[in-house]
Amino acid sequence: KNNQQVQFSFINSNSFNGQPGFVYPDNPDLISYRESNRSSNYFQFFYKKLNGNYLLTTSLATNIFNTDYNDREDAPEEKVLGQTHYRDKSYILRTQLQRFSYKEGSITLGSEIAMDFSKSNVLRNIYKEPEQFTAAGFIQFMEPISENFKYDLGLRYDIRQVSGGKGYSTKSFKALSPKFSLIYEPFQNTITYFSLNKGFRAPSISELFLEYESSYGLLLLGNPNLNAESLTNFEVGIKTTKEEGFSLFGNLFMNHYRNMIDFVYTIPVRSINREIVHSLGFELGSNISFSTIGTNINFVYSYLDMENIDSNIPLLYRPKHTARVTISQKTPVVDIQLSSKFTSTQFYEDFLSDDHPIVDDKVIFPLEELPKTIITSASISKSINDYDLTLKIKNLFDTKYVMIQHYPMPERNFQISITKRVE
Repeated sequence: KNNQQVQFSFINSNSFNGQPGFVYPDNPDLISYRESNRSSNYFQFFYKKLNGNYLLTTSLATNIFNTDYNDREDAPEEKVLGQTHYRDKSYILRTQLQRFSYKEGSITLGSEIAMDFSKSNVLRNIYKEPEQFTAAGFIQFMEPISENFKYDLGLRYDIRQVSGGKGYSTKSFKALSPKFSLIYEPFQNTITYFSLNKGFRAPSISELFLEYESSYGLLLLGNPNLNAESLTNFEVGIKTTKEEGFSLFGNLFMNHYRNMIDFVYTIPVRSINREIVHSLGFELGSNISFSTIGTNINFVYSYLDMENIDSNIPLLYRPKHTARVTISQKTPVVDIQLSSKFTSTQFYEDFLSDDHPIVDDKVIFPLEELPKTIITSASISKSINDYDLTLKIKNLFDTKYVMIQHYPMPERNFQISITKRVE
């Protein structure tokens, strides 16, 4: 009421999963006897108020995430690892005030505050309860230069403080991230843009403090000396829309990473900063609608080429080509959607292999290649009175594939959802 909106969201999720482990032909005895119980509780309060040319939004959210890993009852004595666990809590407050006007453009001011706490026995024993505090402020200003031309300026400042727990010194990460964009509309329903942005990512608690020996004997180790990762992004693109139900977009981007945070597969597996990484890529997409017969076709293709400068350490699990096709069809009885995603080959280091020479005190695992994949999903939806019923079938053709070497992904699986509209 009175141009105000209040929204509450609550999600509770509980799951029990067996851990399939690695299916490795060279070592068929590499069997996992682990299982996990997970619970997640998410709550958000959201408030919005419109007063003339001013729009105020505020959200407060909490997320509590608990995971317990246990041995199966049939685990052989030599395979028993005991219980490991994660206890994670997050609290986030975000506030934004926007003033907008067609002739004068718009200005946005905002802030974010977040607190994160973790307790886990897969972190280094000396770090009992790591915690981090994040504060950020941002401002964004957009103004039209002419009827078809406008610019967009933004600035964000981040501070993140991380410690291993009470009594430990605090690591501080700070960054100033500017944004600049030009938007030009040369024709009706056609938009071109140019943008130059800076980004920032501080290392996570796991990347800093992890210490855990996996069931297959590999030690994973955090790195408390990590630096924050920075990104400079350049992008140019175009989007055009036709009234007949056809749209087309394309954009070209170049990224320059400094101190990119990445895991390196050696013994132990460690988080490191890659000094300089360059990436070049582009995206193409289109959407076609045939309203008379209720058909919609969406297609997106992306290309990405990443290069690790001044280092022979390979960049893993980054496919050059991805594409997705989605076809939706409305019928008098049900709505049907079919979607297929293609992922090209990608490199990985075979850390399960016993054939790993040591060069300059570093273990070198064999460089291998994951095969390309095509994964298809389908959904069928129907509305009955105030209820929306949906059946989703993921991995429709029961494709055998992995996202990390020799670790099988789920086979064909089903999801049913029921949504009721309340007036």
